Amino acid sequence: MRCERCGAPACCFDVYGARLCRRCLLSSIMDRALRWLRKASPRRRDEMILALRGDPQSGAALRIVQSLERGFDVRIAVLEVGRRPIHRPSAEALGLDYAFVRAAPSTYTEFRVLLGRFTPHRFADALLILPDSLEDLAAYALGEVFLGDLRGLSLDAALRVAYPLAAVSLRELLQAFPGELGGAPELYSASRARGLVEWIMMSSPTLCHSTVTALLTLARLRWSKA
Repeated sequence: MRCERCGAPACCFDVYGARLCRRCLLSSIMDRALRWLRKASPRRRDEMILALRGDPQSGAALRIVQSLERGFDVRIAVLEVGRRPIHRPSAEALGLDYAFVRAAPSTYTEFRVLLGRFTPHRFADALLILPDSLEDLAAYALGEVFLGDLRGLSLDAALRVAYPLAAVSLRELLQAFPGELGGAPELYSASRARGLVEWIMMSSPTLCHSTVTALLTLARLRWSKA
């Protein structure tokens, strides 16, 4: 089995099922993450606050965003919300400022509400970066927002928010960093929409992309009216 991009031995599959080597998969992930980060219009000398949970998506986001920031004149700080500070050693090893909030959110909305309690006061003009993957955002949309719980959108209304992993699947992240990402995807596993999202991902991944696009369009509309 050969990589469809470079012809090297393939070991991974992207979100659409294309055969890739790990280097090409990681390159594809970085390209998509950069594209989605730019959608939030980062500024020169911006302060970026990377919000993390104790899940693999957050570990991947920390590595990816720290690599991407080399192309921007910005400063990154980490704010982790969870039962224990899983990502503190990695953040400090990278020389990033780190803060921890001990809490146990059970939904994506609760995670966003918790962030909203801390970020507006301390980081009012920062670019807040969330670690949500494609599946996370689809589950958040289908299991919470589209069912009427709009509380989490207040975060997008109050702050500039970026979603660099919005077009990257959790499966891709686990393949790109094999054995390197700790924690369990607790919010995704507990989501009422998980089964539906996984069925969509197997049958029509583009529908998940459309769902995420609709979610973020709704978030922008709410922001514009705030």
